[in-house]
Amino acid sequence: MIMKFLPTLFILVLLIACNSLYDETHLLGEWQVKSWVVASSGARVNQKMDFSFQSDKQYTVDYGSEKDSGSYYIAGEYLHAKGNNAVEISVKITQLTKDSLSIEMNRQGQLEKVLLLKK
Repeated sequence: MIMKFLPTLFILVLLIACNSLYDETHLLGEWQVKSWVVASSGARVNQKMDFSFQSDKQYTVDYGSEKDSGSYYIAGEYLHAKGNNAVEISVKITQLTKDSLSIEMNRQGQLEKVLLLKK
């Protein structure tokens, strides 16, 4: 009897696992870096990285000397972004509220922690 329900249970667990852990509406708006550090050393990264997330699943990012835009989505605890003419990247969301976003990302082989505040 239980064997009949296993495929349904598996699909249900898979669907639940793919849903976002965060309220995606909190992501909408303009964000500015408050702090950015290399996790292993605590060294500060002094670089601009301001984001804007729109409700149509499009984003823009301003690095100061460069800008990029593309599409985004949240799956589980990860924010996935695909810039125009680029590969998809993902960063781990450690906190998302209506006014703060904390992420962890691997950049050049180092874990970096970034705190962004809503403008």
